[in-house]
Amino acid sequence: MAHRSDNYLHAFDGLTMNWDAVFGAGFRDAPRGWVTVFRPCAVEEMLMIAREGLAVPAPDLRPCEVRLELETFDRFRPLRLSRQGWSRLRSLEASLTPDVRQFPYRRDEAVIEILVNPADGVVCDMDSIAGLVPFADRQERRNKFSGAFRRYWESAVPLKTFLKFYSKIETPEGAHWLKGRRAPRLLPESFFLPEVLVTTPRISPRHVRLAQAGRPQPLLGTDFEWEYEE
Repeated sequence: MAHRSDNYLHAFDGLTMNWDAVFGAGFRDAPRGWVTVFRPCAVEEMLMIAREGLAVPAPDLRPCEVRLELETFDRFRPLRLSRQGWSRLRSLEASLTPDVRQFPYRRDEAVIEILVNPADGVVCDMDSIAGLVPFADRQERRNKFSGAFRRYWESAVPLKTFLKFYSKIETPEGAHWLKGRRAPRLLPESFFLPEVLVTTPRISPRHVRLAQAGRPQPLLGTDFEWEYEE
């Protein structure tokens, strides 16, 4: 007799997966003060997250061109951010809303919602570099736009501070995030394309759920593991 070694057979109807039955159990009893962010996700990633959680990829496991891009970003960090451990290479990139247009290089079908401790996040404005990503193909291009990379890091605000002092404003050009009157003077006045960097090493599947799904994803042919009993 065969049975699935994974614990989400109940959510599989033989063709597609009911992700709501797999993810999100921890949202009901989340620690007080935790917040949600969003991230594009391919169906293959969702299967892995269901088994192992959502983890920051080890640098040596990232594709070479992606690693080069993120390492280049990190070279332009102010010393204070480097000392605090903020790094694009060692973080998960996420969005404050399900609108994940700041990831134009992703072509995924789904968007996942992630529950995080705001102490593990920092917000940077991608507006200065949105048209430059990916940029790892040419050294001279990276050197030419070094000022844009520095502006990205100079905009960094802790996630908890950002959520306290900034408000989302809809305009004909899209959403902007504006600083409130009581915000500290040195904070940036506005964010046009905020990106959240999350440094939590591994996020439990209980703290992940499907926010937006594209067309149904067939799972036939997926390499499931089976165990057999004699």
